[in-house]
Amino acid sequence: MRVEPLPTGLPARVRDTAGEVDVWWDGYALRALLPSFLGCVLLSAGIVLLSYYLWDEHRVRANLARWLAYELNIALWLYHAVRWVWRLGGNIHRLTTRRLYCWRRPLSRPQLVIELTAIHAVAVKQGRFERWLDVGTLIVTVDGQPERVVLRGVRRPWQHAELIRREVEQSRTAAGLMASGGR
Repeated sequence: MRVEPLPTGLPARVRDTAGEVDVWWDGYALRALLPSFLGCVLLSAGIVLLSYYLWDEHRVRANLARWLAYELNIALWLYHAVRWVWRLGGNIHRLTTRRLYCWRRPLSRPQLVIELTAIHAVAVKQGRFERWLDVGTLIVTVDGQPERVVLRGVRRPWQHAELIRREVEQSRTAAGLMASGGR
């Protein structure tokens, strides 16, 4: 895709040579990771308390109890750091005036490219905590596909679901005009 430079002062919408315009480009919201971060903090505190309990009640040597806490906490935080980097770097969504692109892995080509005219419905799924954080999951139903496309960790999901619906409607209208000879 060749991208033309934008004139200054205009909105950040990029037009390629085929007339496709970027409408929305986003990834996994950082604040969607807050629940798992809080879980890691609680687990770390639990590991420290466990090592203290082992040292105090079961007379495990202090060095062994301390190193047990270090090793378990390092493993816990490394696992979650890799998981967070994978989610932040791999869940990318791009909506254009003709297609919805979805990346699932870091540094890859889009695994899903969906024509907007093929989108049947867009739903939002949010839990109570997600609603408070203003993040959620978009569930896109595509005509002719049994599986739904799931976009996790989307900021302002209701606003973006409406944006996708609007672009789908405009894309269908444009496709209908082209099919009828431009009338």
